[in-house]
Amino acid sequence: GLKRGTGELPRHGSGRTRRPHATPIPPLATAQDLARAHIESVALESMYAGVQRCNDPDCRSSLKALADLFALSRIHADILFRNDDYLSPEKAKAVKRMVESLCGELRGVAVALVDAFGIPDHILRAPIGLASAQHDPYGEYLAATGWET
Repeated sequence: GLKRGTGELPRHGSGRTRRPHATPIPPLATAQDLARAHIESVALESMYAGVQRCNDPDCRSSLKALADLFALSRIHADILFRNDDYLSPEKAKAVKRMVESLCGELRGVAVALVDAFGIPDHILRAPIGLASAQHDPYGEYLAATGWET
C-alpha cells in the first residue's frame, strides 16, 4: 500500500539532522504515482464489490468485464512507461490483447453503460452518446474498415 511504498523510497538529505522517527518525504512524482495507484486500487475494489452485489447475470457479466478492462488498462498504461522487465514482452502483448478483447466485448453494451450514468446527450456531445437502438454511429465506419458489426 501507500505506507509500504513510501517506506521503500530513498532517503534524501542524508547530511541533515533528522528527528528520530521522521517519515521521509518522497519526491513529488513518486508521491503522485503512489496516490494514483492507491486511488485506482480503491476504485477497482469498489467496482468488484458492485459486481458481487449485482443480481442480473447479463449486467453482472458486463460490469465484471468493465472492471477487468479498468484493471488491465491501468496495467497496460504502466507498461508503456516502464522499462524494467515489469512484465515480459509476451505478457505485455497478452495484456494488450485482453484489453482489445474486452473493448470488443463491451462495445455492444457501451451505450447502456454510458446511459447508466445519466449524463445528458447534450453534455456528452460524442457520437456514442447519441447512439440509440435505431442509430449506430460506428456501425457504418466499422463495416467500411472490415470489422464485423
